[in-house]
Amino acid sequence: MPVITYTATTTNLVAKTRHHRVRLWGGGGASGAATGNVSASGGGGGGGYSESRRALTPGSTYAVAVGQVATATTSSQVNGNPTTFNSTDVVANGGTGSTVTSGAGGSGTGGNGAALGTGDIRYTGGNGGTAVVGTPLSGGGGGGAGSGGNGGNATGGGSGAAGAGVNGGAGGAGVSVTNTSNAGANYGGGGSGAYTSGTPDRAGGSGAPGLAIVDWLPPMLGIS
Repeated sequence: MPVITYTATTTNLVAKTRHHRVRLWGGGGASGAATGNVSASGGGGGGGYSESRRALTPGSTYAVAVGQVATATTSSQVNGNPTTFNSTDVVANGGTGSTVTSGAGGSGTGGNGAALGTGDIRYTGGNGGTAVVGTPLSGGGGGGAGSGGNGGNATGGGSGAAGAGVNGGAGGAGVSVTNTSNAGANYGGGGSGAYTSGTPDRAGGSGAPGLAIVDWLPPMLGIS
């Protein structure tokens, strides 16, 4: 059974047969920055998973758009990027980035895991963890959904586990040292929160990219 794996931003699939299985993993959310005198931000949410068997028209072209890395910044919330097949036909959502945490003693909350997308089989991403500035420890990233289950929620600085099945990624673990962060793991893991004990502002971990896999199915395994 031929398999094509997509990681590029946008690629066109030219259907060679009618029967296909489309599997998509959305990207993880980035962590918001920690700003001000002693603050810690929450972790980003994990990306979701969607799967469908599709009847395509041989010779026709279908766009496959893979969610890329959600790069954390020191100034804004950065959500995870969705992965899509034929625009809205099959969609795996990206996780929500956590917000910027500012001010003395700020403890940021984590971003939400990806909501259910579009498809026959769908799983959600895990939520990012809440920071505990008094520890200090930033929030862990939520786990990306796998092909067989939801991504795990992060608890405090502990990272959310990858979802069951294949290709889900764990979230980045929270940090307690300024100027450090942990990106989410491939695919779809949310980035860890940031920690700062003063100045300058610190960016958190980036959200991992998504993934797309399309199989060409024998007719007896396809759809009518």
